[in-house]
Amino acid sequence: MSKFKFILISFLFFSCSSLSNPIELAFGLKSYMPIKRVENIIEFKKGTWKIVEDTYISDKRPKYRFTKIKTTIFQYKGLKGVTFLEFFNDQLMAVVFYPKDKQYNSLINDRENSNVVIGKDIEGNLYLKWFDKKLEKKFHYWLNKYS
Repeated sequence: MSKFKFILISFLFFSCSSLSNPIELAFGLKSYMPIKRVENIIEFKKGTWKIVEDTYISDKRPKYRFTKIKTTIFQYKGLKGVTFLEFFNDQLMAVVFYPKDKQYNSLINDRENSNVVIGKDIEGNLYLKWFDKKLEKKFHYWLNKYS
């Protein structure tokens, strides 16, 4: 088998295998959803979004693009807040929700699934983060190996 065929088959295998295992994150969103689809969902719900970070590297290294979108359309357990949607290579990797209301004590013990982390950022603001462990692992692997 030629080197080109091996690379092509490997690429197709890893591309398809990651798409076949999306997980439920939050607000009806699933990992590996493309940016455009998520933007369309937000617009369908009569919400707005804004790209707050978009880093793209185009050189000899493997593809790298990290995009963060901000929206206020989502609510969690009746709490309004700000949601950041993090994408790695145009695939939804994480949903981070910052509740606006300070009545969030009930969220501290809320662990609906193993893909949610409840924490505080550097400024002491509480957040909930749903993430795809496999996709986040690929993201960190890229950063550790190529940055």
